[in-house]
Amino acid sequence: MKNRFYRPIIMISVCLLVLLSTLVAVSPIPTHAATSGGIAISAGGSGSGSFVADTDFSGGSTVTHNHTVDLSGVSNPAPEAVYQSERYGNFSYAIPKLTAGGSYLVRLHEAETFFSSTGRRAFNVSINGTQVLSNFDIVAAAGAANKAVIEQFTVPADTSGTITIQFATVTNHAKVDGIEIIPNSSGTPTPTPTPTATVGPTPTPTATVGPTPTSTPVITPTPITGTPVTIMVNTASNGNAGTDFAGFSYEKDRVGAGMFDVNNTNLVNLFRRLGPSSLRLGGNLVDIVNWNANGAGGSASEIAPADVTKLAGFLQATGWKALYGINLKTNNPANAASEAKFVSQALGSSLQAFEIGNEPDFYTSESGYESSFNSYVSAIKAVVPNAAFDGPGGSDHHPDWATIFGPHEKNNSLVMLATHMYIGDKTTATISGMLASNASGKLPNGESTLGSAKSASGVPLWRMTEANSYFHGGAAGVSNVQAAGLWSLDFMYGVASNNGDGVNFHGGTSTQFTLNYSPITFNGLTPTGVQGVYYGELLWELAGTGSLHAASVSGGSSVSAWGIGNNAIVNNKGTTTIKATITLPASATSATVYIMTAPSLSSTAITINGSSVSANGAFTPSTMSASVSGNQVVIGVPAGSAALVVTQ
Repeated sequence: MKNRFYRPIIMISVCLLVLLSTLVAVSPIPTHAATSGGIAISAGGSGSGSFVADTDFSGGSTVTHNHTVDLSGVSNPAPEAVYQSERYGNFSYAIPKLTAGGSYLVRLHEAETFFSSTGRRAFNVSINGTQVLSNFDIVAAAGAANKAVIEQFTVPADTSGTITIQFATVTNHAKVDGIEIIPNSSGTPTPTPTPTATVGPTPTPTATVGPTPTSTPVITPTPITGTPVTIMVNTASNGNAGTDFAGFSYEKDRVGAGMFDVNNTNLVNLFRRLGPSSLRLGGNLVDIVNWNANGAGGSASEIAPADVTKLAGFLQATGWKALYGINLKTNNPANAASEAKFVSQALGSSLQAFEIGNEPDFYTSESGYESSFNSYVSAIKAVVPNAAFDGPGGSDHHPDWATIFGPHEKNNSLVMLATHMYIGDKTTATISGMLASNASGKLPNGESTLGSAKSASGVPLWRMTEANSYFHGGAAGVSNVQAAGLWSLDFMYGVASNNGDGVNFHGGTSTQFTLNYSPITFNGLTPTGVQGVYYGELLWELAGTGSLHAASVSGGSSVSAWGIGNNAIVNNKGTTTIKATITLPASATSATVYIMTAPSLSSTAITINGSSVSANGAFTPSTMSASVSGNQVVIGVPAGSAALVVTQ
């Protein structure tokens, strides 16, 4: 029953997407030397030639490279430097200050510089709500990797003089290198002889997208019903959600075991689905496995140079950075320095910081740990002068260590305060207890302690560098289900609202016990799928980056909400569908809705807009829109589900 209002919308969306993929005519390439009257944007770049630095975007991440790009197959290409930067992920561009209703040529510049074959990346593109590219594969379109291709469409600016371009991932991140918006001097575009159709005033399947279309296909949603809930998102900020907020923590021995290998394609894809982010390597095993500078590699009982080299390739392939743990309990400063030197050289910019030991409050005092930390830092900085560190990385019994450790070590290359957090032992695990844990007790108290320690010490960052629901691997039926995904959303908000900079959810595999809470499931070293917490992290990632905004909720029980930028997350942990009227911090013109749901809180059959995430990272959510009036939007959120509203 709780999905009744969404199934018709999703089915209509899918049908319309199939129809609309053929609805924009391609115009002839104009000859031009510049883009007078329009704009040319270097996506993810600092600008080159007539292409300005990246602007007018929302969401996504950026990367640059120095690959040589073949420009021979396109007319009027952008400068090569434009194809050497990109914005990727799920993102959009809203180009303002155009002539309302005016006809423009939109040119999308693409070159595949990461994957070398077809079938590795696919994405959809919509312009002003009309899908113009479906499952677009750059290599297939260009004929080769590292070769430019330009896709272009003639479209009108909307009534506000804006052209909005949305990029939605199907497989391995949507991307774009450059965007040109060029005034179309020829007026109303003429269709090419290819079998395309465009949106016009009649319902026939072949019409023209002109500068002033009289009608556009609109999905008419089923009337929203449910318990009325009013959500007011504050305009003031109470934190920030950065690119690497939702990360992972894995046992250090997984490096030697060979898990982090660029050839572990499914794992690369699943990281990239959330990335770029932060991978912490530590856990109990960091204080058991040790560095062997002369080791052959490939053994879970030690870390050797070849293992770190593999890790470096994996990090480069995913865009993630590492918080790299070093054995304290069964090690010495000289060996630690040897490892740190090699790691620093191999990982380069993929190294976020070193951490020394794991949960030292179980085997020493705070002052004793500081003494050991200082000796290790001194040895490491002698060979890696610019080394950075996080700490103290204590258990959830002693988040207060950070209040002492921070002021003492802030001038000793400490860039991040760190602690660990779990609700309790897995033998006490219940869904109701898990969902209630973010409201009071250990979790919010620890978050508040770290937030205060960051402010008082002046250390620039703090993270939950190891966290999940229940320690000792969590409990099946609690830690791996829909409820865990909802719990993770509230947990991340708690960290962010206390000036935190991210969470590394523990997972992977372990030789100690089964990790039921792992966001990614495995058979040996091979991913077999994702569960609970991964979906929470994915919904958080889809919200983009920006200022955090608290929200007041009235009219419903077990409902929490907050904003990221001008987007909003509504977490309905209750037992009834709600009709949520959301007042955003600022006005918007359109909204896309993502619903993370499952048949029940205890179900593992989790989807976002009808799509699960497969073992190879494929994710194909349907498009769902909501009408916006000023800064207000109304959506339905099923029981035991979370909704994300992304606005333009």
